[in-house]
Order: sequence, then C-alpha cells, then structure tokens
Amino acid sequence: EAHIQKYKFWNEYDKTWRVDKCFSIIARKNEEIHINQIKKIYTRRTRPTQMTSTSSIYYSDMEEPKTVDDGKQLGELQYKFYTQDESDMDSVLEFHFHDTLIKAIKYSKSTPNERSTAHTKR
Repeated sequence: EAHIQKYKFWNEYDKTWRVDKCFSIIARKNEEIHINQIKKIYTRRTRPTQMTSTSSIYYSDMEEPKTVDDGKQLGELQYKFYTQDESDMDSVLEFHFHDTLIKAIKYSKSTPNERSTAHTKR
C-alpha cells in the first residue's frame, strides 16, 4: 500500500519497522458509548531519548478507518516524559466520554500522576 511505503520507518532502538499516521480505533462507528465511560489504549515511545509524545485525535465516519486520511483531526495531545529510563517507555491514553465533550488524558505508566489533558467536542 502507498501509505505504508510513504510512512514506514526503521526504529533503530528496537530494530523494528513501524508505520506512522495510522489509526488506533477507540470506538467504532455505531458503537454505543455511555456518558462517563472511559476507554484506554496503551502506547510506547520509540526510544528512551524521545522526551515528548504527541497523540493526534481523529474522528472518522468510516466503518474501518486505517489512516489519518480516512478521518478529520479533532485535537492533539502532547506528553512530556521526565526520564530517559528504558523502564519508562509505556504510556496510557484515556478517553473520557461526556455529554458533549471527550476528554483525552495521557500519562506514563510509571508516573500516572503526571498527566496531559486535551478536550474535544463530540
């Protein structure tokens, strides 16, 4: 696929190929989401020296969106890591669904009290 060829990159740290600008689906089209429901996904920075992580939040009305070209960007959330420790590579991205608002919260699994927050309209 053209998207893979355009956005693939070699991660020298963990010796793997990765593809940028792809969707991680939080809620599918027509899926029932309840007010105050929280959904989580888990992410990993590419290397310990990467001190910031940006998560883009997209909406798509497609059944199976694959790439950012399949949706509309609603917002962006940046998180700052405080160490270059290999044991602090993983982060959590939570989506809190409210009546007319979605709140996204990102934090490191090792320091859950250090959080970044973004809000988007539903």
